[in-house]
Amino acid sequence: MEIKTESREIYKVQFINKSMEKQKEIYFETEFVGQKQGFNEVPTGYIDKTICGCGLTSVALENNIDTIIAVPSVALVMNKVNQYPNERFSGVIFGVYGGIDAEDINEYVSRVDSYRGTLKIMVTYDSLYKVEHLLNRCRLIIDESQAILKLKKLKLKNKDNKDVCTYLLDIAHRYKDTTSFISATPIPLNYLPEWLSEIPQYKFHFSHVTKVQPLLMKRTYPYKSLEDEIIRPLKDSDSVTIGNRTFSKVIVFINSVSNILKIIKECLLNKDDVAILCGDNQRNDIKIKGYNRIDNPCNLPKYTFITSSGFEGIDLIDHEAINIVVSNTSKEH
Repeated sequence: MEIKTESREIYKVQFINKSMEKQKEIYFETEFVGQKQGFNEVPTGYIDKTICGCGLTSVALENNIDTIIAVPSVALVMNKVNQYPNERFSGVIFGVYGGIDAEDINEYVSRVDSYRGTLKIMVTYDSLYKVEHLLNRCRLIIDESQAILKLKKLKLKNKDNKDVCTYLLDIAHRYKDTTSFISATPIPLNYLPEWLSEIPQYKFHFSHVTKVQPLLMKRTYPYKSLEDEIIRPLKDSDSVTIGNRTFSKVIVFINSVSNILKIIKECLLNKDDVAILCGDNQRNDIKIKGYNRIDNPCNLPKYTFITSSGFEGIDLIDHEAINIVVSNTSKEH
């Protein structure tokens, strides 16, 4: 038994070194990757982009290559779809998720082909099977790829009752020459199928990065402190000062729809001043009935509340807002 364990450990080290030797470093002296001269296509392979918000997904959405981008949530699909068309890309990004069927997809493809446009499809991981037939002409981008292991743990199934994680990796393997995995926090390759170590590996480096220093507020009762120190002062004075910065809007990351609603009701917030981003399901629809869901990432209300469905890849653009992350140490996670 000891000999077998030792052999397995040696193989693991060799496996990791093999992938590291293949890793190609790409350096950026720009804020966004698309600003780098000649960089107008996402490389095929396994990409560690190292930082969020570097514009790599935007490159995939705005170039002239037919592309399908698979993401973990409906919220992320809608967030990207609602940003187009814009001054950078005049085409339509088509979202595919539950409720979108083959007829809808075929209509979009026909419409784009009629004016010789470029296919740009955002699809949730569990709906990828709906556009599998288009992968013969489209590049496949698996965005926020660190979420793959979460799928395995959740044992999520798609409408064809196939394991979503297994299906996603099988499709990527079949089209590995035209597939890219993107993440700022990629899964170590030794936790993934061996074929992934054999495709090109990339790591991005940025020379102009400012690291945000969060202001830590340790409180015995985090939800009550959020109400008393931030939400109510903002409601009463139309602004709140935290540290040395004054803000007129807040974006609150808190992974509980029930606690979000409790805060809204206890602080007597006007419904028109509130928007919520949470899982797109019937249970949440009932809970948040009467409240707005976020539909425009560039036009946020005074109070924006976001659950874990918006923790990965979501763009929220508002220079009047401050981000507040609420963590409760009494919770096991």
